[in-house]
Amino acid sequence: MIMSLSYIKLFNPVTQRDYCLTLNEYDEWRDLNRNKSPNRNKSPNRNKSPNRNKSSTDLSYYWPWQNLQMILARNREARNSTCQPFHASFRNNYVRKSLSKRPLVVFGTAQQIENSNDTDKNKGEYIEFYNDTLNQTICLTLDEYLEWVNLNKGKGFDLYYPYQSTDMMTQRDFQMGRFAIFLPYDESKLAANRYIRSNKIGVRYALASDINAYVQSKNALNRIKEQTGYNPKACPYDLPSPIDIFKLGRTEQKLNHKYLHQLDSRIPAHLSTINIAIKEFCRSSNPSFQILFVPYDLENPSYNVFTLSTNHLYNRIQIINEDRFFRNLSLAVIPKEGIPQDNASLIIAKGELIFNLMKSFYFMNKITPQDLDKLLETEQKQIYGLKAADIATVLTERNIIIKKYVAELKEYLSIDKDILEKDCRIPQRKLVEKLALVKKFDDINSKEDSKLKKCWAHSIGVESLYSEELEKNPTNYLKICSRLPFSPEDNYNRATTQTCDLVLNTITNPPLRAALTQMLTDYKTNYKLVTLEELAFVTLPGYHITDLKPLGFAIHEAYVPEWYETVLNGRYADSFQHRPLILGKHVLTHNLHKCSLMTRADPFVNRGINIDIIMYTTAINKALLGCIMNSQDVFPIQIFGKAEIENLSLLEPFDPTDGETQLLGSFLIKSSGARFEQYESSTNESSTRLFNIFLYMNKNKILKLVNFRSNIVIPGLVTEHYRVFYLELNTLMYMEEDLGIKLYFYGLKSDLNILLVSKYSLDQIRVQYQSRWKTYFADPDSIMSNLQEYKLTKDVNKYFKLIPVTNALI
Repeated sequence: MIMSLSYIKLFNPVTQRDYCLTLNEYDEWRDLNRNKSPNRNKSPNRNKSPNRNKSSTDLSYYWPWQNLQMILARNREARNSTCQPFHASFRNNYVRKSLSKRPLVVFGTAQQIENSNDTDKNKGEYIEFYNDTLNQTICLTLDEYLEWVNLNKGKGFDLYYPYQSTDMMTQRDFQMGRFAIFLPYDESKLAANRYIRSNKIGVRYALASDINAYVQSKNALNRIKEQTGYNPKACPYDLPSPIDIFKLGRTEQKLNHKYLHQLDSRIPAHLSTINIAIKEFCRSSNPSFQILFVPYDLENPSYNVFTLSTNHLYNRIQIINEDRFFRNLSLAVIPKEGIPQDNASLIIAKGELIFNLMKSFYFMNKITPQDLDKLLETEQKQIYGLKAADIATVLTERNIIIKKYVAELKEYLSIDKDILEKDCRIPQRKLVEKLALVKKFDDINSKEDSKLKKCWAHSIGVESLYSEELEKNPTNYLKICSRLPFSPEDNYNRATTQTCDLVLNTITNPPLRAALTQMLTDYKTNYKLVTLEELAFVTLPGYHITDLKPLGFAIHEAYVPEWYETVLNGRYADSFQHRPLILGKHVLTHNLHKCSLMTRADPFVNRGINIDIIMYTTAINKALLGCIMNSQDVFPIQIFGKAEIENLSLLEPFDPTDGETQLLGSFLIKSSGARFEQYESSTNESSTRLFNIFLYMNKNKILKLVNFRSNIVIPGLVTEHYRVFYLELNTLMYMEEDLGIKLYFYGLKSDLNILLVSKYSLDQIRVQYQSRWKTYFADPDSIMSNLQEYKLTKDVNKYFKLIPVTNALI
């Protein structure tokens, strides 16, 4: 009996899994192979697993294997044994699956196991797991179940538990062929739903403490809504979901697992107004009445007298009490210290606020009536990489629009000479002064805004972004695009130099410092210097710096060999093509952007110019990364802030608690989808849902769109904004899958702040240093020994992890 409680863990190289065998089962396995083992006189070592290299497995050799039911039964039987194949804290009451009793292990040759459907990851078999905190029954695959078990190894009381959002449950139902278990819509509608059929994650895991925090916040949110007159029979909005366990997770404790309603004391009064306003809005079947803007009244937050107005600029948005809203803007710009003596500054501040409001309303007005499923599909595409065909489409369409814009601008210049004004801030200031006096959107002359856009397009030199080569050879875009400028200052003859002195101060190599100093002198002599004002570039508040060293920036010339060689040889224009792309904290890339002569960082057109396609988009950003990694340079991308990568969250939260933010109102957007069509008959909720997007002005007078989770929202999409740095890392992580380019990530042992990205292995890099750059680097071995390879991956909460590749240590 004592021996029956002892088990031997044996690795099966065919299924790539460990199995726990009793001593009798182990002896049976050994006896089966006694006449097949290459080393017949040596019995297998009980303390070591067989070689985990599947390719070396003798196909006639017998191996143990178990199906799902066998594994679960053995887990129950062996949970207190010496083998402990799964976590000892496993509780039988959480798994509701009838288990077969015998046999608990079978044996077959590698060939038999490979040909067996039972070992194909137990396809079609699921474990029902009950999450009692969420009152949620979840169907897990065997791999998901094992992942849950492994997450809890060595943990104490606060264990991980699986959970699913509504969409995850729907996806799992589709996989299982169970269309009525969790959601009430039929097979035909589900099968037609492309979003549900996508390869979406089926389950997430969270600590019990995080799940409990979500439940508490959800209850608090629902109480606040109920206290302000919320009526689910009208148009439901701000609906909590288990996915919020992930979306509310933040590193800053005061924001962690908190909804906006819990963070901002102004929200309850605003919701009272919304709940009254939406009664008519939700009853209306007018197709043009799809977006309602409900202002937050600074003087009377709980107002209940409404007048509706439309306007010619943003004809899809109806506004409540528009005249009072514009009067309230004068109060919104009063600084915390009180009304200043200089009244002119308040007038300008109000005009600038209205100027920025026009951008927010412009983007929100672009939202067309879409159902929720399509919006969620759009949200998922943010995080995806770009396939080669997608990059071709993005670049080709952008090139066509730029060419068209250049032609229109040329024609416009022949008519209106005023647009040749060198400083577009002058007409912008005039427009801002006029805006300060308007009482509603219809008072705004849209032609002046259009003229200002053309001024900026002319000022930045938008014609420098057009590529005749790309137009003539669109199928060769991947080779061409690594040389394409993504912003005007990404051209050598329009490079910025404002912070180049700061870059020079970081260089310790005397020959390189001398060469770069000469390059800067020659450039200033031979080229017309572009001012930041011409580029509409504004240094963000708090981003003005006088030293790059505290940000961890350094140029390691040994790891930019192509750039180093051309700079030393005085081939400055050629060196421009070999600048590495710098990724990292925005404060660093923002300042390096002002020295594009020597570095390449944030090479995009300022979003403030507000010109479609030409300005920054996530698609353009991801296309740039694909283009860069098609270059032949050894390390074309450098990431600064390696230690911060593992703390980088996907979503960007908004903090309304600093005392200087101003709530300006909410955009309410109607939305419907297949998931809601049958809810009306089975619940008290309407089938029409509202996106409630709050409009804030932060302490730097920048407008932010925020959802009820207190996460920043993308203008014009109503979905949550993903951090740019996160998207860049994610694009690099999946580049092999998307573009077939395998990437390697290398850290420097001498500088723990930097991570280099390459498409070359260590052996390939060594060959290049030994053959191409022996003249410039006398000791390539020391350069190579300073590299440590990492694997970029993610943990269960979607945080990046850098795992050292131990066999790559040099």
